[in-house]
Amino acid sequence: MPEISFKNADFIKNTKALISLIRNNFKGLILYTLIAFFIGILYSFTLTPTFRVNSTISPSDEAASVMESTGSIFSTLLGGNMSTTIDQFLETMFSSPVAEKMWNEGYNEILFAINYDPEAKKYLRREPTTLESLRSWILGYEIDREITHLDLKDFLIGSFQVDPLIGTANYNIYSLTDDPVFYKKMMLDLLKAGDTVVKQDKL
Repeated sequence: MPEISFKNADFIKNTKALISLIRNNFKGLILYTLIAFFIGILYSFTLTPTFRVNSTISPSDEAASVMESTGSIFSTLLGGNMSTTIDQFLETMFSSPVAEKMWNEGYNEILFAINYDPEAKKYLRREPTTLESLRSWILGYEIDREITHLDLKDFLIGSFQVDPLIGTANYNIYSLTDDPVFYKKMMLDLLKAGDTVVKQDKL
């Protein structure tokens, strides 16, 4: 195998051409690098951090605990005085009665304030489009624009996930959000409302 000669005329010629190319485009390379750098900085300001608000639900015969969640955000767990099985509690937690209780505790104003109509004294959806109105007229149904606790129920179901913790009787309830303080409070209120409704149902 022939040795590479650094005195080879073609090699020297190509090396000089490369050096010349870099020298001629040096300012352009620096400029493009700086532009990319500043674009990266500006883009980073548009990113919103996501936190995981997390809580563990234990059966009524197990002691309550506190579990630290991702992003140094932690949620206090529901106490060990839950008066029914955990499966019944989870079913109740996302029920209409619990949503209605949270609605009456002020979550209607918190989540749907922009939809409040002072004249109708109701929370209303936007006006239906012409196509939506035409469809309802053809099919013979009335468009219900009022927002109620049932909409809050759908919001809660969409906001929180519940997964069983493998190897235990516990469940993990969590939410991924950019507003961990609010979602931590809402999670605790949801757990408390669920426990209250369960106890009322047993009376």
